Amino acid sequence: MVKVAGVKWVVRKGFEPVVLKVRFAENKAEKSPQSASRGLIKDSSVRHIYRTSIPYANGHLSLVVKIYKDRGLIHRLKYLLRLPKGIAEYLKARELEERGVPTLFALAGGARSRHLISTEHYFISQEIAGGRPLHEFIYEDYLKLNPEERLACKRKLIPALASFVKDLHQRGVLHSDFHLGNIIFTRSTSGNFNFFVVDLLAVRLKKRLRVAQRLNNLALLDAIFKRFFSVADRFRFLKLYAQGSPEIEHHLKKYARIIDKEALRLKSHHRRKRLKRAFSSNRYFEKVKGGRLKGLLRREFKGALSPFIQNPAVFFDPDKANLLKVGQRATVAEGKITADGKVKEIIFKRYNQKKRIDPFKDFFRPSRAFKARKVGNALFYSGLPVALPIGAFEERRFGWVRHSYFVMEKLNAKRLNEFLQEEFGHTKASGRSLTGGEIRKKRKVLGALARLVRRLHNQGFANRDLKPTNIFVSEGPEENLAFYIIDYDAYTLKRRVSARRRLCDLSRMELAAPKLRVLSRTERMRFLREYLADIRPGKLEFKAWCRDILRRANRKRR
Repeated sequence: MVKVAGVKWVVRKGFEPVVLKVRFAENKAEKSPQSASRGLIKDSSVRHIYRTSIPYANGHLSLVVKIYKDRGLIHRLKYLLRLPKGIAEYLKARELEERGVPTLFALAGGARSRHLISTEHYFISQEIAGGRPLHEFIYEDYLKLNPEERLACKRKLIPALASFVKDLHQRGVLHSDFHLGNIIFTRSTSGNFNFFVVDLLAVRLKKRLRVAQRLNNLALLDAIFKRFFSVADRFRFLKLYAQGSPEIEHHLKKYARIIDKEALRLKSHHRRKRLKRAFSSNRYFEKVKGGRLKGLLRREFKGALSPFIQNPAVFFDPDKANLLKVGQRATVAEGKITADGKVKEIIFKRYNQKKRIDPFKDFFRPSRAFKARKVGNALFYSGLPVALPIGAFEERRFGWVRHSYFVMEKLNAKRLNEFLQEEFGHTKASGRSLTGGEIRKKRKVLGALARLVRRLHNQGFANRDLKPTNIFVSEGPEENLAFYIIDYDAYTLKRRVSARRRLCDLSRMELAAPKLRVLSRTERMRFLREYLADIRPGKLEFKAWCRDILRRANRKRR
């Protein structure tokens, strides 16, 4: 144990000079400029991580310094009976080293104490040369590859990652926060992957892991894999992981279903957890009040929306504003604001009180604007394509809601019915048939839409007004399509969408499909088959779905 400038350190033998050369600021105000020049990695309310380099021996030593911040008296009292975080992480890194697990090369762990209570905790490790977080590679590199390069990358990435996770579990390592951000990788000149596990406070070390513990740990990864990899890719990962483990290999399909079910539960739990912060003041959102309006909005838009908060009526004035819709239930307008030095197009939606009973309903429940904001943020935190929800506001008098307002970013996209007419409607008018390229593009559009609707339902979102006019589509480079399902008022958020509710949503789409005149019945059945791809129904079951959808659609037409 070494004490330097009020910090008690546990240091690896031979690296004692390291803690003398690394300088730590005493307060938060000093840390930011100091670490910015050193290479900031992360700065949150919990921890501050940065890179630095110090002279050591005959050269320089590249370090990663992690500072766990003081979070108040209750947080301090926890560490009266616990090891300080920095020291605990250092000791875990040394134990993982002894077990042969690739991880950080830990140099020191320490804690600053006041009146025998730990306030700030420190952990110093050697930087992994050429190391990057795996999630950074997936978002910045992998998703931008063309299909051939992506396939070649997957053939190396999936086996290497399966072997790494299998090795962790065989050595009794269980990571309770196992996601791609806590896996660092390096690549050799031949493109092979080498992985390292980090964030060691979340690691639990055991003699042997039970099958249930291994499956739960795999579900944490699978919840993230669903965004980037197909069902076949995820099953291949599990198959490679299970090689040499008869207790898993002999029940592979059964365990794949268990992992998939647990991954959906974890995603739902994660979404609910993150959604809570959208309803309080924190570093992302802020409660605001101006004139008669009260509401919540994203912090970065506070200054830009201050004119709206003070006088929202101006933004719906027919002489001054561009009104997109004027109805009894809602009025929609568009405008422009400047946020972070950029001009952004914004949609303003005002909810009107149509019925006399509406104010009484809103007295006991959140207004429609707040419900729309909740759905928009739930979609955003679920990783689904969405028009960014900026804020929601209420105008009340004596507790009664007069108007509520919802503000979101404008989509740079076309409605689905307009897109289909532009791309394929001209063939009907001219009387010619579609070319091979147009047929492939149409199938691609319907397949992508079917997968989005399936993903919405699998994540607990039902939409009672699912129709082409409420679906927007944007086309990127190489004909990459992005779909957005708007009209947040029609959404219902559930833990599980029942088969009956799925049929209702799909029958609403079937009701609107004939009006487009560019979708044949065969193409609509192909859409349904793609939607049902995850359950792979037999011929009789598929026909039963078709009959139920048609029957419900015909009932709505009457």
